[in-house]
Amino acid sequence: MSMKSFHPIKGDDTFMSDKPSDSEKEAHKDPEQTDSVSDADEVIIGPESIVINNKGERVDSSTKIKIEPYRFRGSGYLTQIEQHQLQLQHEQFIRALEARLSSFLSMDFRLNISDLNTASYSDFIKAVPDSSYITIFQVEQLAGNSIGVLNLSTRLAMTIIERLLGGKAQSVEEERGLTEIEMSLMEDVVDSILEEWCRQWGDTEEMSASVIGHENNGKQLQTTQNETIILVLTIEATFGDCCEPIQISVPYQSIEPAIKKMLIRGKHNEEAAKKERDCRWRKSYDNVTVPVCAEWNAFEISFGNLLSLRSGDVIELSKDLLSQTLVRLENTVRYIGKVGQENNKVVVKLTETVGVRE
Repeated sequence: MSMKSFHPIKGDDTFMSDKPSDSEKEAHKDPEQTDSVSDADEVIIGPESIVINNKGERVDSSTKIKIEPYRFRGSGYLTQIEQHQLQLQHEQFIRALEARLSSFLSMDFRLNISDLNTASYSDFIKAVPDSSYITIFQVEQLAGNSIGVLNLSTRLAMTIIERLLGGKAQSVEEERGLTEIEMSLMEDVVDSILEEWCRQWGDTEEMSASVIGHENNGKQLQTTQNETIILVLTIEATFGDCCEPIQISVPYQSIEPAIKKMLIRGKHNEEAAKKERDCRWRKSYDNVTVPVCAEWNAFEISFGNLLSLRSGDVIELSKDLLSQTLVRLENTVRYIGKVGQENNKVVVKLTETVGVRE
């Protein structure tokens, strides 16, 4: 869904018009494109239009009004908490991938997160260089069998291939698409990246990716609708003297359930860690005194009989009561013991540990 906010060229008020101009109608002529109005579109409403400001008041329309499209789907979907948790998780992912690729290529392969955010598919494609090595993959476990995109710059791909063929990973300046043989050489690297990306979600949902195609030109790529919001991870890869980006993108709606599960898991882990910190023993506790008392649950008596008790009265107790002595620490019963005598002192032998009980 798209909505438009109206701003005067001069002044601070925001306006809305109930009578679109011919140019605005032209901008919405194609029903297929009503959800993907470009942010660059501008429509000027003439003085014949009825203009209502944000307070519901009619405003003199003689002033030129500039219409700026606003697409709610273009808003950032990631909250600050989600952004933080995803950042932490993807840091673990790139560390694992860094070690795997360094081992595979027998050379230091450094990775750092450049950006992790959401964007519309059209904006993502616009930013893809004309010459790229693009892998299209599918993850069946995601909602709707969503299709993702792995994008490596051609320069980085050619440098990796040069290393695979026995070179020293000197960056290749040649800008061209990869041949079928070069794509075959890159298969193990692509599989490693996708496997590690899927593995990071293993605690929430088992995932596996399958490659369904390759492209050399991102401008011709159309894996989803232009207005679809996607999650884009941009990684800065340094290999030899080559420093180029790697991008992984998937539709946000398909990965959102896994993100929610990740947040729940992270909350539980934080609570467990906090509980562990709270329960950790400290040396200063050694000298803290705790009241200890031994008691019996002897019997129940009516209030009337209780009032009639006098000094010298005899109360009968069960024979087993001595072995059912409750040992209370502060206000919590933690042990059951047996009362006895030792060295002319009354003692309680602890016979059973019980859970926390008020």
